[in-house]
Amino acid sequence: MELVKFFILTFLPCLLFGAINSPGDFQVWNSDKISIEVANNIYLSGEAEFRFGNDAKSLYYKHFQTGFTFIRSKHVVVQTIYRQTYLRINKKWRVQYNPYVDLILKTKLPKGWIISDRNRIFARFLGKTFPKHLLWIYRNRVEVIPPLRFGPNDASFYIANEIFWQQTRSLDQNRAEAGFHIPFREKINFHLSYMLRSLKRLDNHWVHHNVVRIRFNLKF
Repeated sequence: MELVKFFILTFLPCLLFGAINSPGDFQVWNSDKISIEVANNIYLSGEAEFRFGNDAKSLYYKHFQTGFTFIRSKHVVVQTIYRQTYLRINKKWRVQYNPYVDLILKTKLPKGWIISDRNRIFARFLGKTFPKHLLWIYRNRVEVIPPLRFGPNDASFYIANEIFWQQTRSLDQNRAEAGFHIPFREKINFHLSYMLRSLKRLDNHWVHHNVVRIRFNLKF
């Protein structure tokens, strides 16, 4: 609870959203995920995420996704996911279709540091209201967990950074993040973090947002 009290105390260019995603906007993102083991080291998952902008007062983004996770070894994980995304633009919800593939590489250093490198190939199928019907995005997220554990559940601190390289726009987003992984029992995990998100607008100027992320994972 102390961590929660401490922390209490985006994909399209900003021009699409107006006041939401304006420079310095405070946002809250919440995601909930359930994973079920359907075979040895193969999991079927479902996830929903909701994002609130304009000082966390307005829901402007939501996605729902499902897919499979294949744990090849303790160092290699592969994911195949289908995501459907809804963006609120001019008071109307517009849909995107986003299949993607992840290759996640993990290692543990001799002194207990854990490093993971997620490589994601992300397809964005846009509706007729957008200028292009298909865009490809490469995302790379590196996370570092120091060998420090605390609390009765062995919570861990982490730092991470993710870049977005979009077709036709090159680098157009960066997410710098710091937070905590907090396990509850064996099958429940809670993640709480602060993220500084940087977005490149259509006019190639960068804006920054302050985001609190809250994530729940339940595994069967």
